[in-house]
Amino acid sequence: MKPWRERLPADQWYDLNYEDFVRDPVTQLKRLCALLGEDYSADMLRFHATDNAQRRGNSKDNWAVAEPISDKHVGIYKDLLSLRDQRIMAWVAGGTLRDLGYQDIAEPLALTAEQVAFMEEMDGRYRAATLDAPGGWIVMESYNDWLVEQRAARRAAGLWSQVPDPAPFPIGHKYEEYLSDLRAQRRWKDHFAVKREYARSKAAL
Repeated sequence: MKPWRERLPADQWYDLNYEDFVRDPVTQLKRLCALLGEDYSADMLRFHATDNAQRRGNSKDNWAVAEPISDKHVGIYKDLLSLRDQRIMAWVAGGTLRDLGYQDIAEPLALTAEQVAFMEEMDGRYRAATLDAPGGWIVMESYNDWLVEQRAARRAAGLWSQVPDPAPFPIGHKYEEYLSDLRAQRRWKDHFAVKREYARSKAAL
């Protein structure tokens, strides 16, 4: 995003700081509405009271949707991540964080290429192996995998043009599967013989 932030004028680009928003959502939302040319309404902050939000709030990853905006999650990573993990994160993204105004971060801890490769493999294995765990993403990922295959088949049949050069992000990116919301790499799904599921009675959608 950095090149666009530097290139676009203020009426086309707007940075919304998470901490500022959750601490004063009314002021921040009014500013955003002004940029978009929309009328502010207090109902915008009652999203959590809708039937859909309440249903989605029953799922593992969307429970916060069923609650009003709060600042209780600010800095929560310090409770959830070990100091070592915080230092690794600072090594990966510390420069960007500081550019964005975050100064209270841990001292960076660099990893070797072998350590990075090991962590990436373990992450891939873990994501795939837990797909069918309670609250896992196997239903969503099965559907996404099916969509990918259907798109590939349509492209092979000449119904889609080839990917332009340069390919739009994240096509071809090292983490394309993660970034496109497949979450677990197909190589590990195949490795663990993860069976697809297209419906689950306990899924909260």
